[in-house]
Amino acid sequence: MWTDPWRGLSLRERWRLARLTRSGKQIIDPKDAMQVREYIFWSRRVIRRFFRNLSLISAICLVLGVIKIVDGHPFPAIYWATLGASYGVCGVLVGWRGRRETRTSVVNGWEAGRGSTG
Repeated sequence: MWTDPWRGLSLRERWRLARLTRSGKQIIDPKDAMQVREYIFWSRRVIRRFFRNLSLISAICLVLGVIKIVDGHPFPAIYWATLGASYGVCGVLVGWRGRRETRTSVVNGWEAGRGSTG
């Protein structure tokens, strides 16, 4: 479950497949389509768990920042608020990546109806 399906591929091949994964377009080559599909479903299992934990850490850091402000400690509050905002931005980027993968999945017919308009 935790093993990357692209493990053992060259860096150039990984970059090419990553561009296909994010393209949102139909993948013509069956071998590429199979590798991209395996990666998308693997990333959903692994990265979505990471995203949930990242969201939780972000919320905790922001709450700690508010607590420090209420206690009258501005410098630790700035630290915790900045840390929480940084985790929040990372979470948004992970979510954006997931939407792009979903678009590719829908276009290729691996995920019927999810996010499609027709």
